[in-house]
Amino acid sequence: MCSPGPKVHGASSKEPGVASVLALAAIRHAVDSAFAIGGTSYKSDRRGRPACCFIKMAQAAKNWYQVVKSAPKGRFKGIKRDYEVEEVLRLRGSIDIEYTLATRGANKLWQLLHTEPFVPALGAQTGNQAVQMVRAGLKAIYLSGWQVAADANTASDMYPDQSLYPANSGPELARRINKSLRRADQIDAVEAEDYLAQRDWYAPIVADAEAGFGGALNCFELMKSYIEAGAAGVHYEDQLGSEKKCGHMGGKVLIPTAQHIRHLNAARLAADVCGVPTIIVARTDAESSRLLTSDVDERDHPYIDYKAGRTIEGFYRLKDETAIQYCIERAIHYAPYSDLIWMETSHPTIADAREFAEGVHKQFPDKMFAYNCSPSFNWKKHLTPTQMEKFQKELGAMGFKYQFITLAGFHANSYSMFDLARNYKEHGMLAYSKLQELEFDSEKHGYSAVKHQREVGTGYFDVVSNAVTGGQSSTTALTGSTEEAQFHTATASSEDEEIVSLTAPSVAGDEKILTPDALRFIRDLNIEFDGRRQKLLKKRKQTQEDINRSVWFPDFNKETEKIRTDLGWKGASIPNDLKDRRVEITGPTDRKMIINALNSGANVFMADFEDSNSPTWRNQLEGQINLYDAVRKNISYQHPTTKKEYTLNNKTAVLKVRPRGWHLPEKHLLIHNQPTSGSLFDFGLFVFHNAKALVDSGTGPYFYLPKLQSAEEAQLWADVFKYAEKKLGLPAGTIKCTVLIEHVLASFQMHEIVYALRDYIVGLNCGRWDYIFSYIKTFQEHRKFLLPDRFQIGMTAPFMRAYSLEVIRTCHNRNIAAMGGMAAQIPIKHDSVANEKALAMVRADKEREATDGHDGTWVAHPGLVPLAKQVFDDLMPTPNQIQKLLGNPMATSAELTAIPEGTRTDAGFRQNISVTLGYLDSWLRGVGCVPLYNLMEDAATAEISRAQLWQWLRHDAKLEDGRTIDANLVKQTIAAEAERRQIRAGSVVNRIPEAAELLEKFATEERMSDFLTLDAYDKLVSDGY
Repeated sequence: MCSPGPKVHGASSKEPGVASVLALAAIRHAVDSAFAIGGTSYKSDRRGRPACCFIKMAQAAKNWYQVVKSAPKGRFKGIKRDYEVEEVLRLRGSIDIEYTLATRGANKLWQLLHTEPFVPALGAQTGNQAVQMVRAGLKAIYLSGWQVAADANTASDMYPDQSLYPANSGPELARRINKSLRRADQIDAVEAEDYLAQRDWYAPIVADAEAGFGGALNCFELMKSYIEAGAAGVHYEDQLGSEKKCGHMGGKVLIPTAQHIRHLNAARLAADVCGVPTIIVARTDAESSRLLTSDVDERDHPYIDYKAGRTIEGFYRLKDETAIQYCIERAIHYAPYSDLIWMETSHPTIADAREFAEGVHKQFPDKMFAYNCSPSFNWKKHLTPTQMEKFQKELGAMGFKYQFITLAGFHANSYSMFDLARNYKEHGMLAYSKLQELEFDSEKHGYSAVKHQREVGTGYFDVVSNAVTGGQSSTTALTGSTEEAQFHTATASSEDEEIVSLTAPSVAGDEKILTPDALRFIRDLNIEFDGRRQKLLKKRKQTQEDINRSVWFPDFNKETEKIRTDLGWKGASIPNDLKDRRVEITGPTDRKMIINALNSGANVFMADFEDSNSPTWRNQLEGQINLYDAVRKNISYQHPTTKKEYTLNNKTAVLKVRPRGWHLPEKHLLIHNQPTSGSLFDFGLFVFHNAKALVDSGTGPYFYLPKLQSAEEAQLWADVFKYAEKKLGLPAGTIKCTVLIEHVLASFQMHEIVYALRDYIVGLNCGRWDYIFSYIKTFQEHRKFLLPDRFQIGMTAPFMRAYSLEVIRTCHNRNIAAMGGMAAQIPIKHDSVANEKALAMVRADKEREATDGHDGTWVAHPGLVPLAKQVFDDLMPTPNQIQKLLGNPMATSAELTAIPEGTRTDAGFRQNISVTLGYLDSWLRGVGCVPLYNLMEDAATAEISRAQLWQWLRHDAKLEDGRTIDANLVKQTIAAEAERRQIRAGSVVNRIPEAAELLEKFATEERMSDFLTLDAYDKLVSDGY
């Protein structure tokens, strides 16, 4: 007897992704499961069956209709395959996968080809273009590789039609088109009384596979991708992929007939493996191609001009006079392997088309053809209006059943936009009004995009909103002005030319911060400085690229040696309230945190808009409101559950603010429709509203500056400070700052950074966690810099110790404070042993800092303030120890980049995954400071964990137990940890699936992302936060 096989928990022909595994975890006991992926559903009807069942299936499937069960009767008449049924079944895997859209589209197109005189189609470049085509009555869509190359590829670039774009671009556009058609169907259905759309929106797509982007295996994979995306038909041309040209370009090179047959065979095999009767179109470019790669196939010999010799590339030249016959000959050989044949022509003539069709029909009387009614033809030059009117009908009668205008989307979009812009330039709003009148007039023909909100699904999502609120939603979008609610525009004054627009709704109280004058100030800062910021970010990328390619290695700049060695210059004078900074506490800007931190007994509170903050719009704006109130001692908070009241003590910590780093944008505030700098937004609003109030109360506008990598970036901040002081009428030097040295490259420019900010700077800080992250990122492509477990790297590691001592040496030479790093431990209430161990670690860390010469330290929790303060009180009786000069020489490049010793353990590997998942889950929910494993984790610590995963995977690192870290191990462990967290979360709202997807992306991407917060922020914005 056959025993049952194991259950299968992955249901993809490819390696299962995290999202699939998570979904399966929730329904692992179901017998049948389906996942929608571009019209793909995964069915488990063969799950767990023994091997003998598979053999019986192979024996039972005696013809192709039992393999491709959805194919209509007669579908494969005359079709030849150079493989057997058993080979298809062997390649399918253990789970049957249904491709609903691809199957439905293929069968629909097959029916149209056999019932319509011909099927006309236009090339769609976007999903919306396809929607308009179907709305206008077209029954099929064409997807042009030319248009993909021009403006719809995944490289986000513009290319000629030469297969220069990524191979997944076509399938991605197909997927996008199908999603747009799906939305149109949903909108139509939701408005109908019977909940059914009034038309069939899912028009079949015939897609361009170019020359296959390689050999037969590439053709196989590309066909699968198109099927997964829901394409109904796919065409392959017989050009050489590496030299592929548009059919109406010169320089085309054909491949041997046999080679193209292999490509067609591979495409059919892919369709059979997927169980889809995909329409396969064989295209030949023999009519205008004059080169051939090889004469290996004897069928090509009669058409080769051997007398003309070969080209310098080794290609054979083809005869001019036999071009049409060569097309016919090739089409005859392709016919058994394809459903339609397409002869690419250089001009529109009925005579050539008839000669081609009759030549093929002599051997294959029922063969259908495709015809490109190309925009490359000058139609009026070749045909009269009467000829044009009947041109397609005559072609249809010859068997050209699928006729399409390849570049319709490109030309329609280009001309209509140019025409509008030209007229708009000359006539202003009159031009747009004329366009609008044309839209109104087209409504009688079924056009509906004039109501653009409805067109994209606002009404559909109103129904969703009502459903989830039990029919009581007060925020349905079509009941009021969508523009008012979601795209409110605030302007500084009517005469201002620069418009500042907010892309998020405002709530009561926001007007206190988003005043016209404040917005004008933000605008001015960005106009003045954002260009320089963008250039510096580009310079960062180039520097990293140089390090990656070993063009340059971090070292001290000889050109600035004089700045480093001249001990005559100093930093800024230190205000009285910043002379004693022995304990600083940091945290986000929520109301309770601000009150507790200011009351904590710490000398300084750093209010953080950066690493411990998730930059949702409400977090940013409410943080500014909270700080506005705190500066004026007018802040209080009542806990919603306990009703406990929180108010400020008489004596509070000195306030410092950390804006976001130069790399982060603020996408909810646009200037000329471009995101503003997150740094300038945070700094600008705070200094505009609070600088004078702080000065009046005996303190000042004090800032921490994060993520600097160079003195040039520091100089940008210095210029921003100078500009702000002048604009706001503040005395020069009112603004003070401390710079976090949290990047390896910055450690080589500490003196230069202080020099650039010498009118404002009062300290440097050891941003230790970001520093470790930067070490991994800086040397990402160099295997010898592989790090051990994150938790084995402390401040006593040689490169960390050299860096912290250099901070002290630099600061004290420049008469400014050298601040120690963050103690990330938090009190452990329910485990006294673990708590004592954690406190002992904090004590040892702070004793080292105070003994070395640091003037203060950071803690993440109010419970650690007394301990840290006691250590510094015992070892530093004076307000600071700036007078303590380290006499030993500056650190060397070798010391600052010394590779730490240690091991990579399974526990460390898993904890990296767990920490990053936990942090991203919270961050995506708007919480940027998260207690995990008795540590306060923020973006910096999460960055270390995800960067280590990338580094270990990139360089095939081995764990202590001998296992190599590979993509499978990473993905499986992410999926397992995500599943564990999902189960533990139960019904609690979480973002674990999205966190898992992001982490898998970060760990397995080809190039390490600069900051996880950039990708995660895009997700926040796209989700409406």
